[in-house]
Amino acid sequence: MNRALILPLVSLCGLSALSSAQISGEKIGLRVRVGLQFGVGFPQTNNTNGNLNGPEFGLEFPISSNPGGWEYGIAASALLGGSLAGGTDGYVYRFGFTGRKMIGKDAYYRLGIGMGQATPKGNTLFKARANVYGSLSYGFRLGSSPKFLGKTDPFVEITVYGSPRRELSGFGVGLSLGF
Repeated sequence: MNRALILPLVSLCGLSALSSAQISGEKIGLRVRVGLQFGVGFPQTNNTNGNLNGPEFGLEFPISSNPGGWEYGIAASALLGGSLAGGTDGYVYRFGFTGRKMIGKDAYYRLGIGMGQATPKGNTLFKARANVYGSLSYGFRLGSSPKFLGKTDPFVEITVYGSPRRELSGFGVGLSLGF
């Protein structure tokens, strides 16, 4: 996939999802994620192993929900590999569909599937790769929302990513806020 098309495509899909989000009370269901991701080793062009570690930022837009308790959405995220956490310099962009189900009131699990792309930064020793990915997340309520965050819904989230391209695989830990 052409790198120049990724940002407009993600933006267009995100705006489309946001415009169709169901608004219930004051919350629109939008989730913002910030965390740290650790990649798995993958071969580089100089026959050494690299891994993409660093901060990850993501958004999840609700599309619909059903009486069985599943909430479906569109998610996009970006990993800034090498930044702050060492590892190989590069980026991982993911865009996909999610299904999230609450476990009681204080936890949830989320399944995701989509397309991802790993892109080198500067003279990094790996080639840009794109492929499908799958994800499994578990989130648990952090407690009541701090006053400075307003009426957000804070969760600690643990996510595992898997893909035929090792550059797109890894695990992450972060904070997920619902608005």
